Amino acid sequence: MRQDRPSGTSIVVALGILTLSRRRQGHALVAKETGPIVYKTLRRMGRLPRLLSMNVPPVLAALIERLIVPGIITHFGIRKRLIRDAVDVAIRDGFSQIVVIGAGLDTLTLDLARANTDIRLVEIDHPATQGARRRMLEAAQVDPERMALLPADLTTAGLGEILARSPEF
Repeated sequence: MRQDRPSGTSIVVALGILTLSRRRQGHALVAKETGPIVYKTLRRMGRLPRLLSMNVPPVLAALIERLIVPGIITHFGIRKRLIRDAVDVAIRDGFSQIVVIGAGLDTLTLDLARANTDIRLVEIDHPATQGARRRMLEAAQVDPERMALLPADLTTAGLGEILARSPEF
């Protein structure tokens, strides 16, 4: 992880989700609004993410995926859908706070911020990734007050320590 830019993993997953959102069957796994939000965020992150976020023809995207890690884009989408379903159950069961550790450029809390006004949302991630996260909030037109973004390097501070010093938790 470089200190001055979001993690490569967060960018790879975001690109996978963007690609999935452009597939016909993709909206069964990711929200319709996800693609444009991820696209706007990646476009502002530098040359390589901007280049990779371009609309690649589906046949070429499928070929690239098959050569690199077959099925990974669908895996990202299924994982997102399962996590969202579990969070929805937790909210229905009365949970009032969601803490996401290492959210990267995922849109779960953005979706929740738009859908649930009474859920407290807390994200903990590396400071460089949090900068991109703030731009993502802006692209999604989500009020930054709807969620607490706690910048932290989890290699130097423990989760308990980070949460203990946060008034949002």
